[in-house]
Amino acid sequence: APRFWEGPAPEPRSCAEPPANTYDAYLDTAWYPRVNNWLSAQVGVRVGAYTDFNTFTTNSIRIMGRGLGVIAITPTLEFALGVVYIDRVKIKLLPAGGLIWTPNADARYEILFPNPKLARRMWPLGNSDIWLYGTGEYGGGSWTADIDGGSNQFDYNDIRFAGGIESFGLRGFHAYFEIGYVFDREI
Repeated sequence: APRFWEGPAPEPRSCAEPPANTYDAYLDTAWYPRVNNWLSAQVGVRVGAYTDFNTFTTNSIRIMGRGLGVIAITPTLEFALGVVYIDRVKIKLLPAGGLIWTPNADARYEILFPNPKLARRMWPLGNSDIWLYGTGEYGGGSWTADIDGGSNQFDYNDIRFAGGIESFGLRGFHAYFEIGYVFDREI
């Protein structure tokens, strides 16, 4: 996925500017084992290349992951606790956890740090279910790039809020449209 960096330059210039474009190429894997009726886990790993492709170092390859232990408190309420490894220059590891409340088949509220999501099924459309959702995220990333004539790694951090509509269909087909707002940006 390409990233296009453009915006107002700070005056006076306090740091090197990122390149015009960077790219993400990655593979995600996830596993959701259920140990018994009250204990499960959410485990995921992402391996990828994050660079402007003008420079490529060992820092261009990033391995990120998450691990959550999930305890069912009631049939509709779960408690999750774990960590998210984001592999950035400034921040490597974040605590993760919170509550997952599913009051019925048409609602799922993941009140989790660092990625909460509130979702509600609205209506069926053919063989698909249509959901509306709101989400938040500690966003950003880290890339290697040719900055000021040298190979450097830089972080971009922000806070994101978004809302959208998503569809889950037969054979695992998933589509979504999302619009959001980003603030508290930092390079």
